[in-house]
Amino acid sequence: MWPFKPNIARMKRRRNVRGLVCLLADRRRYEYQLESRTVFQVRVAAAEALGDLKDSRAVEALLDAFTDSDEELRGEAAKALGKIGDARALGSMIGALDEKEFCIRLNAAWALGAIGDPRAAGPLLRALNDEYAVWGMQNDYGRGSGEIRETMTGAFLKTAGDNASALIIDALKKVGPVGKPGEDLLDILVRAGGDGALEGVLWAFHRFGFVSWHRGMQVTFPHPIERVINAMGSLGDKRAIEPLNKLLENPSLRSWFNTDVEGVADSIMETARRAIRSLEDGV
Repeated sequence: MWPFKPNIARMKRRRNVRGLVCLLADRRRYEYQLESRTVFQVRVAAAEALGDLKDSRAVEALLDAFTDSDEELRGEAAKALGKIGDARALGSMIGALDEKEFCIRLNAAWALGAIGDPRAAGPLLRALNDEYAVWGMQNDYGRGSGEIRETMTGAFLKTAGDNASALIIDALKKVGPVGKPGEDLLDILVRAGGDGALEGVLWAFHRFGFVSWHRGMQVTFPHPIERVINAMGSLGDKRAIEPLNKLLENPSLRSWFNTDVEGVADSIMETARRAIRSLEDGV
């Protein structure tokens, strides 16, 4: 039993990595809850200090702490591993993207972005889709949903680098541009930018099919293609002007919608005009 609470701050100042690792690895439990809680607090503080020191000698101890049953300690260990940036943590952090606990997925995604290994890009994009297909369905995109999607998006863009557009386009072609996560993949594609981004957005644009984009799907307002058109305008690539002009010049546009949704066609045309103006003005 510790005769007194260790001075984590002093150990950190002295860069006592070995001592902090020993504290982190101490799994002793005491009869009284207060004492047990004190040990837990010390372990969490030790993990945080090791992360701040960014010493690779702590990686194995932090990986071991990440297997603990307590979410707070696991989350702090994940953040510390991200700060250290050692690729040895890659497998554990990727595996944690599938865990049920929100904070574990969040901290694992942050850690992968901090490590920056390109091998994490694919799993991060898959996990981002799962936030809708699996966890979003479960918690109705509840509190924290936006935070974890933003964290995963940032981590993906950082790890994917120049390959981001290609990975997003592959994922987009699997899920389609309508609904989630397709709509958000378009947003990420715009953020990724680069020469390949327009290819993916144009694929989504033509995916609707000028003659039959509303067949077999529920026509909504605003129409899903408006999100694609907005993405085309946001990219700033003037090559998008030609297909937008062809859309506006097509005389059959209005006839493709019945009278109940006539306003949808007007909205699509106005959205296309705004996108063209934005591209022509270079805004």
